[in-house]
Amino acid sequence: IFCAVLLFSAIRDVMDMALDQSLGPATELVPRFTLTLSWYATVQVVLAWCSYQFASEETRESEAKKVEEGNLETRDKVRVNLRTGGVLMAEITGFTAINAFGGLQQLEWFAQSPAHALTVIPMAGVFCGVMSLVTEGL
Repeated sequence: IFCAVLLFSAIRDVMDMALDQSLGPATELVPRFTLTLSWYATVQVVLAWCSYQFASEETRESEAKKVEEGNLETRDKVRVNLRTGGVLMAEITGFTAINAFGGLQQLEWFAQSPAHALTVIPMAGVFCGVMSLVTEGL
């Protein structure tokens, strides 16, 4: 998780430097949510890469044959790559969602009372649930 925190902090800092600091709070949400959506896509790319989906048909068949023949090293390599890559990318995606919805809570309407701020929680749940359903089929 420490690596995910460092990566997210670096990405957020680069994004903040690249954006005009005079943006209003509502305008700052666009890059925050864009970053969240891009990390949802990045998780899928990393998982596809770790499972040889971008490799040639020949390479995929060769790796599958090794696993079928009982080559535990190949199977374990794919399993470890999927777990580590998937967990790291998923944690960063979670941090970007926290950043985006935390920014939403800072808008005037949501910041006026704790009850208003709490309405962001179901919004975040619906957003993350929909994104999970969308990416599940990929």
